[in-house]
Amino acid sequence: MKPVALSILFSALLASVSAQKTCVLSSSSSDAIKTVINDCNNGGTIQINDLNVDGQLVLSGLNNVTLSIKGAVVFPKIPLLGFKYRSLWDYNKYLFDVQGNNVVIDGNNTGSLDGQGKYFWDLNWKYNDKPKLVRFRLNGASNVVKNMKFMNSPNWHITVIDSSN
Repeated sequence: MKPVALSILFSALLASVSAQKTCVLSSSSSDAIKTVINDCNNGGTIQINDLNVDGQLVLSGLNNVTLSIKGAVVFPKIPLLGFKYRSLWDYNKYLFDVQGNNVVIDGNNTGSLDGQGKYFWDLNWKYNDKPKLVRFRLNGASNVVKNMKFMNSPNWHITVIDSSN
């Protein structure tokens, strides 16, 4: 085999291995999110087991990736007067925001998103002041959301925008 052909074969094999990589998101910190997106974008799997989120969970810039949710993702009870969160809700009121192209979100029949809505319902906030549970901004023709449980949303459960299917 010629050296050039061997080099091309080796490069294709490496691309295949990295495309099948699984990265586990175990923290909602921006550094952890950047790491899993950088490491598993373009063909990999981002896996979330049980996760307590300390604010919003925003996964953007996803491309050809599977988001595998295998446990409970629980969002915080956010204080009414907490400046950090109130200003956050003024601009983007989604607890879980997924943005990308050709993304498969699979709850594996065990994955759930819990917005702890009762806290917000008991506050009697006006309808538009309550955060929404999920926004999917998914482009492309191969987006799938399956086998997920959405529960206790403070407001709407799911918003889908910019999707073609």
